[in-house]
Amino acid sequence: MKFRAFLLFFFVIVALNFAAIKIKPINRVFNEKLSANEFFPSATRKQIDLSHGWTVYSPENPAKKIKLDIPALFSEGNSLIFTNEFILTQTQIDNFDVYVHFEGIENFAEVSINEQGVIKRPNSAIPFTINIPSEILLPNEPNKLKIKVTSELTSYSTIPQLQRFLFPEHFGGVLGNIYIELIPKNRISSVDYDFSLFKKRKKTYASIVFNTKTVTETSGKFTLKLTLFNDSLKAVASASAVSNLSSPSARIEVKLHNPVLWTQKNPKLYYAKISFFAGDTLLDEIALDVPLLKISKGKSGELQLNGIPLKFHGVTYVPFSAASNPDFSYDVIKRDLKLAKNLGFNFIRFPNQIPDEKIVEMCAKEGLLVSVEVPINFLPSSLWEDEIFNKTLLDFSKELVAEYSKFYNVILFGAGNSLVPDNENHIAYINKFAEIVKNNSDKFSFASFVGFPNEKTNVDFVNVELYSKIKANETLNFLAKSKNLFLTGTYPAFLGSKSGSIVKNSFEAQGAFFKKLLGFSVQNNLPGVFVNTLVDYSGDYNSLYVSYSENHLYKIGVCGIDRKANRTVYNVVREKLKHGKNIVIPLGVRKTDLPLMFIVIPLFLAALIAFVINSRRKFREDASRALLRSYNFFSDIRDMRLLSGFHSYFMFVVNAATMALLVLNILYFLRANII
Repeated sequence: MKFRAFLLFFFVIVALNFAAIKIKPINRVFNEKLSANEFFPSATRKQIDLSHGWTVYSPENPAKKIKLDIPALFSEGNSLIFTNEFILTQTQIDNFDVYVHFEGIENFAEVSINEQGVIKRPNSAIPFTINIPSEILLPNEPNKLKIKVTSELTSYSTIPQLQRFLFPEHFGGVLGNIYIELIPKNRISSVDYDFSLFKKRKKTYASIVFNTKTVTETSGKFTLKLTLFNDSLKAVASASAVSNLSSPSARIEVKLHNPVLWTQKNPKLYYAKISFFAGDTLLDEIALDVPLLKISKGKSGELQLNGIPLKFHGVTYVPFSAASNPDFSYDVIKRDLKLAKNLGFNFIRFPNQIPDEKIVEMCAKEGLLVSVEVPINFLPSSLWEDEIFNKTLLDFSKELVAEYSKFYNVILFGAGNSLVPDNENHIAYINKFAEIVKNNSDKFSFASFVGFPNEKTNVDFVNVELYSKIKANETLNFLAKSKNLFLTGTYPAFLGSKSGSIVKNSFEAQGAFFKKLLGFSVQNNLPGVFVNTLVDYSGDYNSLYVSYSENHLYKIGVCGIDRKANRTVYNVVREKLKHGKNIVIPLGVRKTDLPLMFIVIPLFLAALIAFVINSRRKFREDASRALLRSYNFFSDIRDMRLLSGFHSYFMFVVNAATMALLVLNILYFLRANII
């Protein structure tokens, strides 16, 4: 009895130990200034940083609390409550609109202020902002901000799904900073701009027109003053305009001599500082980036950057991975983006992870264009027939487009990956997604298919995913002429360096695959091609396609997690994209990779069963009777012709081993087949 009690106590302790939620604070300090708001902080808008002093506890155990800073991650499938406090004066509540900004929460958030529910938000990895009603704010005393974060993924209601192919590992928790912003009630509500180039007396000028909207609570005339700064923070132009309560819109025009256009080789931009005055009183002040670039489609359908044809030479990238970036460091991401630029890439895709807004700004600083995509792939057909899920997917798409269309270097929005070209539900969703992008932004849309689409869709571009093989069939050649097709190639290289490209899943085979892919893109003048991926990363699952790894590492990158140039594909990509020398890849010698156990185990089982059958005459007779004269089955039961316990267990083990070997052979044969 004591022993059983001890065992029960032991298992309870172990279960509690494994059920404990592990919380990991992360440090995303990045001191480099990236945007106009950082170079020219507003004199009228105040921010209250809430990255420090959080109290965290489990809903099941509210008495056990810990203190930490955010961002902070915890294990998937759990719920935690984050609380913090902030103080506002009565003057601030009366004269300012109070907003709380969330840079990313994974993946379901319930937010309350002073125990008043404000919002319940699923799939909140997309940054969002809440306007706090002044009625629930307390002046001159602590206001309590409470967030219940649930990290569980499901098979039907979350984006991404629980089942997902080659996705990075899922982290629950607060992924970005949270801060309060106080915005004056008399303020600049929005600004957009456009520019045009013209020549006068052989000199180039740029006319930049800013359209501003203001919000005021009193009547009268108000002045808007604009100062334009160059990349060196030197004032290069200024102008002003007048607005009033009846006409809150104002047009401000400035002209530049010898303007510097934004290019990927020279990503220079201007900064505009706009001040809103009532007489001599400053009411509001904002700053914004002003890059002189226009992305448009040419007559033949190709993209153009400031009138110059633009080709996608892109790479996918996972910024946050426990294997490749364990500390979630911005410095590591900056190094990776410079690596991509040095290799000749001009485009970064984030297909399976919503990028941090700061990462998008870092891409712009390096002259890299960006694609942001809905993180789904290989969804089951039954899910597409669910009306609730379809609504969730479209709502997610609208929020994604609305949030990231404000970045000038975000050019493409993707509807998701591994869509099926002949599925009616997929095509219907893709057309709705294209309408969302068209109606809510000036960007371009695309859909990524796991096959070759025959049916026309409303998206601007079509992407075809190629896994380990390139078959230039008639469909692909036909699509290549349509000027809206680009390709994305994936090739796992888990065997490392071998004798040559003839050895599948080797570095040499990976290099040969992408050499052929990049060559096919050039020969057919495709709008672009993407390499999947820049750096190896880790996921939640092991994958037969990329081989087993103890830390679930997906070895499909141009570089390993050490970022060294020790893979053939590194040199192939660099030379192909920079029009350098041709990289010769040896064919090598084909060697069978069939494990020896597939031969040894069947021989051992055959020898073993032959030995046992011939060891006893009765066993041999019973076995042959059961196999050859099975019609005597019921009479054998009647006569109680029993097989010995030893022989029964022996046959059970042999049958189980044979079936396991059969399944293992099938899985081994299909290990690199994603379908």
